[in-house]
Amino acid sequence: MVKCTVAWEFWGFMKEATGVKLPDLHPLTWAHDLLEAKVCSKKDAAMIMCGMWTLWTSRNKRRHGQINPWPLRQAVFWARDTAMDLWHILHDEMQKKQTSVPVWHWQPPHQGSLKCNTDAAYDDESRTGAVGALLHDEAGNYIIASAHWMPYVLSALAAEAQGSRTGLQLAVAHGATKVILEKDCKVLVDLWHKEGERRS
Repeated sequence: MVKCTVAWEFWGFMKEATGVKLPDLHPLTWAHDLLEAKVCSKKDAAMIMCGMWTLWTSRNKRRHGQINPWPLRQAVFWARDTAMDLWHILHDEMQKKQTSVPVWHWQPPHQGSLKCNTDAAYDDESRTGAVGALLHDEAGNYIIASAHWMPYVLSALAAEAQGSRTGLQLAVAHGATKVILEKDCKVLVDLWHKEGERRS
C-alpha cells in the first residue's frame, strides 16, 4: 500500500489533491504510528488511513477479476471525501458535547410559594385537546392536580394557554397567593413576556 507503482501514483495524486504527504512509515509499526498520530497530524493520519483502505480494496478487487475497479484520481477523491466526512462527524459530535446546553432539572418553588406546572395536548384533525395542571409546595411535594378534556380548541397554542389558565385557577381555588407558573411551551412564554413589555 506504500511501495508499489500504483501506490506511488496514488500518493502523488493524494498530495496534489489534498496537500497530504505520505510520511516515512516503519513496516512493523506504521498502523500504530498513524493511529497515534506520531508521524503526522491526526487529520492527515485520517486521510492516509482512508487512502490505504482504498488501495487495499482496489487491490483485492483486481485480484478477484475486476479490471481497474477505480480510476486512481477517483479513488483519491473518495478517500479524501470519506476522511473529511468522518473527521467532521467526529469533531462536530465532540464540539456538541463540549458546548452542550446544561441540563435543567425541576426545582421546587421558593419558600412561601407554590409552583404550578401545566401542559396541554392537542389533536389538529379533530380540533380537540386536554389540559393538566399540578401544584407543588416549597418542599416539592404534590398538593393537588387537575385535568380537563376540551371538546373544541383552535390550536395547540390555544390549548397551552388554556392549560395555564386552568393551572392558575387551580392555585387560586387552593388559596395560593404566590404562584410560579412553569410551562414547557416557549412560544407561549415568549408571547407572555412580550405582552408584559406592552403593559409596562
